[in-house]
Order: sequence, then C-alpha cells, then structure tokens
Amino acid sequence: MDFWVPYRGSVIRLATDRIERIEAERDYIRIIGEGRSYLLRATLGDMESRLASQSFVRIHRSTVIDLTRIKGMRYVGAGAWVVIDADDTERPVGRNYLSGIRHRLRL
Repeated sequence: MDFWVPYRGSVIRLATDRIERIEAERDYIRIIGEGRSYLLRATLGDMESRLASQSFVRIHRSTVIDLTRIKGMRYVGAGAWVVIDADDTERPVGRNYLSGIRHRLRL
C-alpha cells in the first residue's frame, strides 16, 4: 500500500515499507521515514485501520510504529514499559496498548 503525501509544494508517493512510525499532532498526523517527515490532516485511528494488515502496531495513544523496527521492550517500573526501536530510542508504551503489542510480538 502506498500513500500520497505533501512534500515541498508537491505530492509524492510514499511506500508503506518506508514508514518507521506515525505520530499524532493535534488534528494532524506526522509520518516519519527515511529521515523525512510528512504532515497530513488525518487521525491516528484512521491510519491505524488503513495499516491493520501491515506490520504496524499502536504503542501509545499518539504513536504507531513499524513492528520490524522494534528491537525490544523494557520495564521501567510502576507498570510502565518502553519500546526500544531500531535507533535505540525508547518510546513509551501506553498501558491500554501493552497487551496488543505483546500479542503482535508473540510474547
């Protein structure tokens, strides 16, 4: 699946396999991949449903990440977890999404 995204005054095709993560920003979403980011007027829920058959998982109310970029998970205490991505960045896991992540990672 591909997406058409605005980029520098034009519209370009972005392949799903180039997307690293998607973050919510108020009434918009930011698609991040290959060192670039693209701002779209859409909801994270809409994007999550469009990517349901792909290798993406929602880890937080404001973040969807490509499963193939997850290197690990770490418990940080008080019931909180973080996902460690391919860049060794720790991203918080929302408690409501923990069981879904575990299921998708087969943990």
